[in-house]
Amino acid sequence: MSWDAAYDVAWKCYRRLVDHGVILPTLRSDVCLSRSAFPVREDYRGFDRLNDLPNHPPGGSRIVVGGHEGKNSNIYPIVTGIEIHVVGFHWQSDAAGVITLQPDAVDEPSGEGLFFNFEGGFRASCPHCDTDIELGGEATGRLDDALTAWCKAPVASKGQTALPCPQCSRAASLQAWRSREQDFAAGYVGLQLWGQHLLTLIYQPDHPANQPAWDVLGGDMVDPSPAVVYCNI
Repeated sequence: MSWDAAYDVAWKCYRRLVDHGVILPTLRSDVCLSRSAFPVREDYRGFDRLNDLPNHPPGGSRIVVGGHEGKNSNIYPIVTGIEIHVVGFHWQSDAAGVITLQPDAVDEPSGEGLFFNFEGGFRASCPHCDTDIELGGEATGRLDDALTAWCKAPVASKGQTALPCPQCSRAASLQAWRSREQDFAAGYVGLQLWGQHLLTLIYQPDHPANQPAWDVLGGDMVDPSPAVVYCNI
């Protein structure tokens, strides 16, 4: 996704979540640890499903995401708030409660648009040959350079940040690098879910029981297969 499309995608996402009765059309500062988020309606049941996924996914290997094993626990995921991140913009509510998406005042070095697991680092996979680069690993210099370049680039140019692969030597946009462990992504628009037991939604996002929730969350996204990142705070 380009920065030119980010505003429209984020606004459509907000309208869809409001129209589907997922979130309240107002900002609150008591539902997340950052600035503010849209509270999930108490009567919205789209995230409520028993954790009835199999202990072992097809193929027999146990799913491990962010150091946590996917397993039955009969726990409902609880989503209390959703942040809609748009690089270079912020959500604002006026005295009447009208929500608008406003451009940030100053274009200064910023790590906005980088989503990763703050506990224990992460690995990103080359979109060409599937080789991993681990933060702090053997080829970490390339990854460090790309992350620094993303942070220093003007907002509209962050998407041009490239990361060359140490194995196949081909470069790809940092946005194209994904993580098999679901602990890294880069992009102009991101949804951050706040709550408890969210791993039941995240560790197998394409499972049929999870599909309704992901359809309403990512229905208007330009990327038909958005990255899903897990971070335990």
